[in-house]
Amino acid sequence: MISLTLKEISANKVIKPRYSTIWKSETVLKFEEQRISTKLTPNELLRRTLALFQVYTTMRTTEIASMRREDVVFTIEGMLIQYKKKKAEKRKKWRAIHFIRNKSGCSVIAMKCWIKTLDLMLSHSNSLWRTPTYQKPLASATLRKRIKEELIASGVPISFGSNTIRHSVSTRIRAHGVSIQQTNLLTDHAFNTAVTEQFNNITGNKNTKIANFL
Repeated sequence: MISLTLKEISANKVIKPRYSTIWKSETVLKFEEQRISTKLTPNELLRRTLALFQVYTTMRTTEIASMRREDVVFTIEGMLIQYKKKKAEKRKKWRAIHFIRNKSGCSVIAMKCWIKTLDLMLSHSNSLWRTPTYQKPLASATLRKRIKEELIASGVPISFGSNTIRHSVSTRIRAHGVSIQQTNLLTDHAFNTAVTEQFNNITGNKNTKIANFL
């Protein structure tokens, strides 16, 4: 009886979005498409690689920070990556990322350029996220800071941090008709959970359409 009542309450619950507005993910993509990796400084290339990588994978910065150079394998179709979903996990998850044809803002190409730069700067290290002036792998908090710097440079309002990339992408693909289940696969949430909807730019209750204009 109690279980049934809770289900009825949950079914009629109004979903309050965490963000009333969200920026367009295309803002970053268009900015990066105009840039050439070979003409960037190591720090600029790091920021660019991180931003594109998070836009295309929607991975959390803690997951990105867990990666090492050996966790990136390039293939004909793009690249395979592995990462830890949680810090305590020993086993890593594999994920495939495909080339974006005819796009200079491709995360695979950006990663290739970044690793080549690492080979020149720090060939002895297995760290994926390093700079010549910092002797330790960059922590997730530092990665978030670098990504936010790139967002600001691309024209995203300063009030939005790197954590909003996941929400921006999920809102955009939901607006284009992608199901909750497919969105959960991308954002690595439980397959049938509706929690993703709480982070999309929506108005009203759960029956309201995802906003088409962000």
